[in-house]
Amino acid sequence: MLTAGLKLLTISFGLAPLEKVYHFVYMKEKISFGSLLYLIPGILFLVSGIAKLFPVYSFELLLVNQELSSWELVPWVSRGVILAELILGVGFFLGGYYRKFYLPASMLMLLVFNIHLIYSMLTGTGGSNCGCFGELIPMTPIEALIKNLLLMALLVYLWFRTAEHRANIYYHLLPPVILAVIIFTVFPVTQYQTPDSNKENVTRPGPPPDRPLDPVVEENITPEKTAIESVVKDEPAPAKPEKSVDDLPKRTSGFAKYKNFNSFGTTDLDSGSKLVALLSLDCDHCMETARAYITLKKEGAKLPPFFALFFGEEQQVEPFFELAGGTLPWMIIPVEEFFPLLTQSPPRVVFMKNGNILKDWDNSVNFKSEFTNLKW
Repeated sequence: MLTAGLKLLTISFGLAPLEKVYHFVYMKEKISFGSLLYLIPGILFLVSGIAKLFPVYSFELLLVNQELSSWELVPWVSRGVILAELILGVGFFLGGYYRKFYLPASMLMLLVFNIHLIYSMLTGTGGSNCGCFGELIPMTPIEALIKNLLLMALLVYLWFRTAEHRANIYYHLLPPVILAVIIFTVFPVTQYQTPDSNKENVTRPGPPPDRPLDPVVEENITPEKTAIESVVKDEPAPAKPEKSVDDLPKRTSGFAKYKNFNSFGTTDLDSGSKLVALLSLDCDHCMETARAYITLKKEGAKLPPFFALFFGEEQQVEPFFELAGGTLPWMIIPVEEFFPLLTQSPPRVVFMKNGNILKDWDNSVNFKSEFTNLKW
């Protein structure tokens, strides 16, 4: 409306100054609309990169779980991916070098992401959150794939409508340097410490005892309900007494090093029956897991002792237990030890006997139900 009015006044009265104003406003409107198209991929890349940083440990756990990196390399891989997304995002705001760099680099990155998303869907390893926007905006692999395809369609359109223009290359070389310094300074590389026992040794029961055992397997009976019997063949003598699962040979789990717990004292997690939980102090689901156990104990349920391994700061412990409705033996462990012990996002709770992990729950279960049905 504004440009139309200015144009009418210019034609009617021959006002040269208004003609200049008309051209200025008209061109600004065209520039604003065109710039908006470039802002869309710029914003998406910036949000995606920034979201992965809070916390970066969760993104690194995702990369390791999806076998895209090892714990030794993942701090560099994660920051490399995040840095690439931020550089592309900033580049779309700067203008210039669209056809020479930003558009083809964006297409290549999205193509790699899509190949991985399709592979994760076919193999069932994608989980409920692909990690495209970190923990900020959970997206399933199929949602992320659709988002990427729409963004690729926009990039193709921008490629055909873009007329490359000159730009000062130094304005495009400076942001990557600044972003790299910020990321590696504010989020320094973490040297993760993997458990002493590998995942297979941690999650499988130990070797059988020194006499033949015949596990009784029945429908709807979980491992902790399984009775271990000895069968003596070709002899009329009575069978030997059943051997309890508590008699499983002791082994060293990945939790063996953690011994000193606040409000409890010293214990050996690999001795007897224990529930060991990996909980984040700013995670609502983790707090609900602790609340479920505390509530059941107050109601008189017979449950194994519960030991919490926390990720967070000590000042967060008291508010956590206030919301949980009670206290538990706890200790805070370093981030470089906490995340390699996870299988998914926290919480993770394991039921151990003599260091043998017989139940291993992740954040997808109803812990109150699991604790209620636990026989030990």
